[in-house]
Amino acid sequence: MLFSIVTNSSKNRFLTLATSGHNFRHIFTKKHHTHFTTTSFPLLLNTRSVASLKTRTASRIMGAATTATGATMKINLADDFQVIMQGKANNVHPVTKYRSTSTGLEVVHADIEGPIVNGYIVLATRATDDDGLPHTLEHLIFMGSEDYPYKGVLDILANKCFASGTNAWTDVDHTAYTLTTAGSEGFCNMLGIYMDHIFHPILSDSAFVTEVYHTTGDGTDAGVVYCELQAKENTAEERVYHELVRTIYPPTSGYHYQTGGICKNIRETCNNDKVKKFHTQFYNPRNTCVIVCGRVTPEQLFKALEPTIAKLNEKGVIPSWTKPWLDDVPEINAAVEKHVNFPAEDDDEEALVTIGFRGPSAITEIETVAALRLLFEYLTDSSVGPMQLAFVENDDPICSQVTYAEMENSRTTFYLEFEGVGKDKMPEIISKTKSTLEKQVNFFDMSRMTDIIKKNYQEELSSMENTPHNSVAYAVIGDFLYGSDNKEMFEKRINCASTITGFLAKDKAYWISLIKEKVLGQKWVTVYAHPSKETFTMLAKEEEGRVAERRLRLGAPGLTKMGYELDEAIKTNSTPAPASVLEQVSVPCADSIHFHTITRYANPDWADQLKCNFYMDDIKSNFVYVSVHMDTSSLSYEQLKYLPLFREVLVESPVLLDNGTVMSFEDVMELSKLDAGFSWLRLLLFKTQFSAERTKVVATKMAADIPQMKRKGNRMAYTLLKDILYQDKSPVKTSSLLRQHKFLKGIGSLSAKKLGEMFNSIRAVLTSPANVTLHIAANLDKMKSQAGNGGLNALLANTFTFQEVEMGDKRLSNAPDLTWMKSPSIFTTEAELRILGNRAEESSYMVKVAPGVDNYSDPELPILLTAMQYLCQTEGPFYRGIRGAGLAYDFFMDARCNEGLIYFNLYRCTDVVGAFKAAKEIVMAHCTPPGGGDEDIWDMISKILAIKLADLQPIVEKYLKPVFLQDHVCSIVSPQDKVVSIVEGFETVHAKKLQVVTGLANSFLEKWADTADLTN
Repeated sequence: MLFSIVTNSSKNRFLTLATSGHNFRHIFTKKHHTHFTTTSFPLLLNTRSVASLKTRTASRIMGAATTATGATMKINLADDFQVIMQGKANNVHPVTKYRSTSTGLEVVHADIEGPIVNGYIVLATRATDDDGLPHTLEHLIFMGSEDYPYKGVLDILANKCFASGTNAWTDVDHTAYTLTTAGSEGFCNMLGIYMDHIFHPILSDSAFVTEVYHTTGDGTDAGVVYCELQAKENTAEERVYHELVRTIYPPTSGYHYQTGGICKNIRETCNNDKVKKFHTQFYNPRNTCVIVCGRVTPEQLFKALEPTIAKLNEKGVIPSWTKPWLDDVPEINAAVEKHVNFPAEDDDEEALVTIGFRGPSAITEIETVAALRLLFEYLTDSSVGPMQLAFVENDDPICSQVTYAEMENSRTTFYLEFEGVGKDKMPEIISKTKSTLEKQVNFFDMSRMTDIIKKNYQEELSSMENTPHNSVAYAVIGDFLYGSDNKEMFEKRINCASTITGFLAKDKAYWISLIKEKVLGQKWVTVYAHPSKETFTMLAKEEEGRVAERRLRLGAPGLTKMGYELDEAIKTNSTPAPASVLEQVSVPCADSIHFHTITRYANPDWADQLKCNFYMDDIKSNFVYVSVHMDTSSLSYEQLKYLPLFREVLVESPVLLDNGTVMSFEDVMELSKLDAGFSWLRLLLFKTQFSAERTKVVATKMAADIPQMKRKGNRMAYTLLKDILYQDKSPVKTSSLLRQHKFLKGIGSLSAKKLGEMFNSIRAVLTSPANVTLHIAANLDKMKSQAGNGGLNALLANTFTFQEVEMGDKRLSNAPDLTWMKSPSIFTTEAELRILGNRAEESSYMVKVAPGVDNYSDPELPILLTAMQYLCQTEGPFYRGIRGAGLAYDFFMDARCNEGLIYFNLYRCTDVVGAFKAAKEIVMAHCTPPGGGDEDIWDMISKILAIKLADLQPIVEKYLKPVFLQDHVCSIVSPQDKVVSIVEGFETVHAKKLQVVTGLANSFLEKWADTADLTN
């Protein structure tokens, strides 16, 4: 069991101590997965053997089809889909692979309990240049199909089927389209419609204009795809990754290119004709795998796919297909060092260094790839990993963080990322890495490796409970891309837990040979990323010059034509789907939803010896999930300053054992040395011994991480906003990354006595029973049977050994954040609208707030939430007006009762003023009848919900209209060179002037409420 401390929301109202871990990144996990972070210790592992699965006979489903020569034939879909192979994912979830004999379409079904059905429609795609054709096509798929020729109809119908729209991702080797529904009926209703969009899209020129790229009426570049790329293309991480990929993989390899595209190519060479040709080349059923995870029968799936199979056969199916990623990749001839610059506020900011090299084959060396993942986790995981100790956890750190990652390609690439590297330390990276690895050849810790293997095994099994849909799907994607109809290889991919446990039999020599041959023996590619003010200036001048040249070349008539063409494209794409189309899909029956059974206990009698607030969720699980929440509201202002550091130090400090000896933090982190997770929890909470040396190392590491955070536009927009909203001595202001940056740098000057007294005083407050809430999710009967002498009651009481035992009401007071915030009346009379320029950003971000509901029991809250969901839904009013016009990549609205505020957030804007103007006009149109022209859509939604359109209009008028018409607090972070134009544009649209934050150094964002020096 591994514990981590996280802050529950930015306000630091509560500290949360939770069991957590890192998901084992196996051969079949793709780069877009959500990292699983809530694993725990095993209570009763269910390691059932693989059982043979009986093939379910599908009902006889007939479909008329036509061969490529035009001859009509009958297809029996029950016979058309043949079982290729079966297995069980980690011996838990049955998985069956089918293939259509007439079309080659592959279908994989994983029978997973629960209410959710997830679908993943996967196609192997390969780029041959940087035009981003796989990515642009992914966007255009959603713009209408032959049978459903209306933009957004797919998402509108999905919402009707208990789904929150659809989604997709583009990876270097595949494109995946996803659908998540509650229940099987809605999923099956949508599957055929989705497949029509994928195989038979319209791919209109008007869709390309708005969704991919266009020139606006004022001569600037825009488009949804362009906006997405512009926001990240010149970040340090992207520049390093691109250079690494281009160096490791040659131009003959599809891995060499940027699958998403680059801005230059999107502007100059990418076009709709290329997109259409790409679709013809790759979007065929023999290159497609439909993965369905959830409670849906094969009969239902085959029935849902009947129209798809019939139409594919009618149009003609290619007779054969070769997978695009099975060719060999040439070796790297020699070690290479590359240097890149990224835009930054200051040349003296911390740098980023990456070392990469070729790994084993993902096709033939699955076990070796898995072994390397374990080896790199051994090297980098936790504060006691050899790489962490050498580079971070010492008195003279080289960087603030060392992590590893992998390009999960046919021929893999592993790479180490060194973040927060001082410029003077950059030359040491390669030599220090080699010496650290060479040291492991002689001093490899087999005990630590065993612990790593066991932990990953537990996490893999836990993922079968917490993220089973994604875990199984990623395994199947790997098999689809790089596998064959080989049952042994298929089972290896879906049974990663068995692969992991197999490494327990490997001796030290095996791991040493991996280090020598697969790491030290490879040709390294090292990329150094340098912060550069000059690069920012150069990029800004390039864009300014490009736009100026275009305006001069086009002239007023040409620009007017560009604006007209954009308006016409938007108008064409905005043609609403008629009611007759929307009515083709019926609202599913809720009986098709299989809910989980959960029993909640609140301070039960069987835990009456526990002196703090306690909740227990009795669930069907083989694991115990524990979290401890600690109320920080009673900490003093001085203590709050140290809170971010305290929560990091707590899990990296030595502990005092019951026998009086002190276990060092290196041994503490080896969790297998403690028999029970609850014993570890007790030691962590009550027996931590705070070390000044350890504290100063952690503070240095934290301070080095902050410059990278400051480069993130959206994060800084929220930092600026919160600083305006909250009182000077509130937790949110004391934990602000800008204040903490200077504060952490001063920790080294403090005495050991000062630090020890401060941390012990913080712990005394946080571990008072009045400030603690314990939450456990587990199978209660199994947990009670394992509790040992005294039962579960005694186990909990012995874990939480509070010195203060007298207590009244166990429930926490849970005061809202409003108690820490400035009075709303302040902003009513004097609004604060600020903008901050950021040299590291090429996109803009806005966060604007206004007063809202401040009580979770307010009957208007459900209506308000529905109104915001309606406006923000995929293909809803905001989606069409903001994203559809290419003004911003994303947008959000949120009602936060704990703050009594409504949030509106614009994310990755090419035109933040235009996006705000569009949102304002949309909200105003929904304040009074007819509600913006979406009556047909709302009539459809009202069949699912108990709320009518008439209910929304007064709520929009009362709560959402003030967000756009009245001023409270607004923060914008934009590229430095666009600050002036945004200020002018905002004043024109909103009749209010933004205040410019001229810089971060010595600004109000860095100042403390008291002016006392830290050492005082």
